[in-house]
Amino acid sequence: MQKKYVPLVVFLVALLVFAAHMGARAVLAEPAFTYAQEKRIYLTFDDGPSDVTLEILDVLEKYKAKATFFVTGQMVQRHPDIVKRIYEDGNAIGNHSATHVYDSVYSSPEGFANEVLSCKNAIDAALGFEYKNLVFRFPGGYISLKNEETKKAYVAELKKIGYKFIDWSCLTGDSKVTDPTAYYLIETLRQGIGNSKTGDIVILMHDSSTKHMTAEVLPTIIEYLYNNGYKFATLKN
Repeated sequence: MQKKYVPLVVFLVALLVFAAHMGARAVLAEPAFTYAQEKRIYLTFDDGPSDVTLEILDVLEKYKAKATFFVTGQMVQRHPDIVKRIYEDGNAIGNHSATHVYDSVYSSPEGFANEVLSCKNAIDAALGFEYKNLVFRFPGGYISLKNEETKKAYVAELKKIGYKFIDWSCLTGDSKVTDPTAYYLIETLRQGIGNSKTGDIVILMHDSSTKHMTAEVLPTIIEYLYNNGYKFATLKN
């Protein structure tokens, strides 16, 4: 090749490399945009069912949103009709232990398994059939368990009986302070969503009998999530 053509060849090669690079960037950008359009939100409520659960179910029905309710066996036995409504409204039910009493739930791996199975039996009895959505949330959260060997033992027990567990990625803080204001709950959630690194977000809230403010602010929360492009989904195994 004559020397006078060398600069031209180098320029053409560089141009092709640049074009290929930009094409790759365009291809990579497309899934990211699509993912953002399909970002999902998982509303979850712990410690029920209670009278507050009914308030929450009314709001969810009005806004055509779905949620996952992590119930305790004791509360299920008190309010089986509310459990039925949770299911019939198209929401998901999760297992949150029989008692939520830490000394009982975390007494031993065997005691832990008994708590989970007792709650499952209560859910099945309330619904009148075997409920197959085996999703569990640790009382206090998996992240609250400090001993790694203990964590492994409890997770192993869950696997034996077919359960998967999940914590949360952000919260409203409705269990962090006594008598929280609507502003506190909404701003805590907005900050948590803003700091989230993923498109799918699991929100922790509570529906025990003292959490009327959670039900009261839920319409504002749902509208905020809809306006920010989230689709509502339930947790299933």
